[in-house]
Amino acid sequence: MEPPVIRTGRNSDPESRLSDQSAGTSQLLSAVNSRPLTPQMAAALESWGTRFLDRVLRPDLTNDLVSRFPPGSRLVAPDQVLAERLMYAISLVAWALERAPKHALRVEGLGGLDRAFALATVVRLLGAVPHLWANDVRAAVAEMAVAAAAPLPPHVLVTDVLPAPGMWWTWETEWSDPEQPTTKTQGVLLHPLPALNEAGQLHRSGFAATELQTAADGCTVLRPGVLGHFGDCYPEDFAQGSGYEFIARFLAFLNSPFVPQSTAPARRQGRRWADRIGIPDLLDDALRFVLLRREAHEEHHSLGAGREYRHRWLVSRHFRNQWYRSEQTHKVIWIAPYVKGPDDAPLKPTVYKVSR
Repeated sequence: MEPPVIRTGRNSDPESRLSDQSAGTSQLLSAVNSRPLTPQMAAALESWGTRFLDRVLRPDLTNDLVSRFPPGSRLVAPDQVLAERLMYAISLVAWALERAPKHALRVEGLGGLDRAFALATVVRLLGAVPHLWANDVRAAVAEMAVAAAAPLPPHVLVTDVLPAPGMWWTWETEWSDPEQPTTKTQGVLLHPLPALNEAGQLHRSGFAATELQTAADGCTVLRPGVLGHFGDCYPEDFAQGSGYEFIARFLAFLNSPFVPQSTAPARRQGRRWADRIGIPDLLDDALRFVLLRREAHEEHHSLGAGREYRHRWLVSRHFRNQWYRSEQTHKVIWIAPYVKGPDDAPLKPTVYKVSR
């Protein structure tokens, strides 16, 4: 089956509103998430970037950011995460507009579009929902992905897997992939990535993960990657090594009832500092903390409503392609290990076969 083609008239095309070169962040975010990069869009991004730097590239602001939130420090508070995001935004825009050394940053795999993509990344970054992953959650999901202890069920990649317009994932502490031990991952930006088909028509959007990393030489690396396209079926439509499985396991944790997401704004001290420095709107997002907690037993007991069990047994951890009636869609969620069955029933032992 041919993928759907999206046709848009001039009045509905976000790019048609960028001709005055004074587009704001929300207009540009709509444009970069719905149309591929074009020379007109690149010019609008450059104009926006110039205005952004005129506002934030000040010695008092940048020095204060570095002193308050030094690179490599452990992130535990909302204002730290939001300030870290602002520091990345400043450095990316400064590099894209050639107001920072060329060797300070590199964008992999985009050639002549690297500077426009860096600016588009900043627009997406400032519009994304920030998430702070606790180290124990990240380590648990990463370990499970490597060991393939719980396989993902077959499912369709749906557009609402992301809260619009994107997600910014950062970590309590930086970490490195065992295959690239000298490269430190600072954060991952999840977002739609529009694409054109061979006829030049708007194709299904890709599901992209743009990583922000620090190389061994101190250079910031912007590494874009398309994980798949919305509407693709897992596993048949996903290439091995695309990185989708790794990200999908994290998304399943976010959709799981066992992983709460407590939301908190920047601390009062951070908000006062933002007001004093003149950037209150850049630190006004609420941050979502991703933690672990005990399983909700009452939810487990409701899964088998209407059945009577004479034993209790241990249900292993696994992923489920859960149907959400209110949203009329399926989402992959994580189910933690739990004991199923009546509390007063005997526990049925698990028998393991050992063979060579």
